[in-house]
Amino acid sequence: MKHAWLVCVGVVLLVVCGGCGSSKIVTSGTVPPSSFSVGLTNPQSLVKSGKIDDHKVLMSPDGVKIDSFAIAHDTDGPAKGTVVLLHGEGQSKLDYIDLAGRLAKRGYDSVLVDLRMHGWSGGEYITCGAKEKIDVQAAVNAYIADGTVTAEPIIAFGTTFGGATAIQYAAIEPRVKGLMVMAPWASTETKARRDLGALATPDRIHAELEKAGELAGFDPYATAAVKDAATLTCPIYIVHGTLDMVVPVAESEAIYLAVPHKQKRLQIIMPGTPEYFALIDFDTWRADRIVEVADGTFTPGRSSAGVEQEDEDVPAPQPNIPPPASDEDDLKPVKSPASLPDEEAGADDAG
Repeated sequence: MKHAWLVCVGVVLLVVCGGCGSSKIVTSGTVPPSSFSVGLTNPQSLVKSGKIDDHKVLMSPDGVKIDSFAIAHDTDGPAKGTVVLLHGEGQSKLDYIDLAGRLAKRGYDSVLVDLRMHGWSGGEYITCGAKEKIDVQAAVNAYIADGTVTAEPIIAFGTTFGGATAIQYAAIEPRVKGLMVMAPWASTETKARRDLGALATPDRIHAELEKAGELAGFDPYATAAVKDAATLTCPIYIVHGTLDMVVPVAESEAIYLAVPHKQKRLQIIMPGTPEYFALIDFDTWRADRIVEVADGTFTPGRSSAGVEQEDEDVPAPQPNIPPPASDEDDLKPVKSPASLPDEEAGADDAG
């Protein structure tokens, strides 16, 4: 009995305190290429069945295999644009084939990319968008170059990890004319805070971020969707559910506040509301919202539980991770906007 109690305590501490350190920041929730779900099919069978139109495998500058699909529009005349579909953490591009099919019937080409360490792509680590945005750009450009998809406009869509990557991709790709993201990560720092657990000290968070950056070969402090959101010129539609137990709504609120123009929308979905039940046909709902972004027909502003709100009603996002107590030079301080804005900055922006 005593042994069982100790095991239970150990499990709770593992959940609360994280437990995998720096490697967890750049591996947690990933779907390796050998996963069972991915092994159920293969690209050749998907092309033969007509589910996809093309399949490409590219090699990144640092030697990582990047796997992608293209699905062409299924309407007369030229495509209205190309939608880049980026899956969330723990997913793969296979999860977005049906959504791409719905977009094809609305006149859009689609490019679906397996992000690093997911699906058929390779890699030992993810980089929270730092290298993935370059991978995505290369994949899309390859399909544009051979005429499989139209060059522009490009609309980028992503969920969680894919949402953060979509924002970072839009910041470096001028042909992106619209964004739709769902529960995007605000920054690598906020992901570290979640991964390491509620009891992780600021010193530990910063130390593990340093190690994670060394492992995966990127700067975790500079890798932040909330930072790149401040440079966006294209419209953006952000969706977040209050039932999300992984990514706090505050991260979407921070990104929304960071966008410098008014062609932006934050929709917060609560259980029991009409918009919540509309998600039953999730792919159709997402396709409709993506087309609204492409057409520029969505309503700017903020909506919570179906009620439109003024920007000044937006609650201030959660504060930054406090700076580490240690004065060691090898620990970098948190610099806004590479993480969530602090309460004062958030309140100023909201007002």
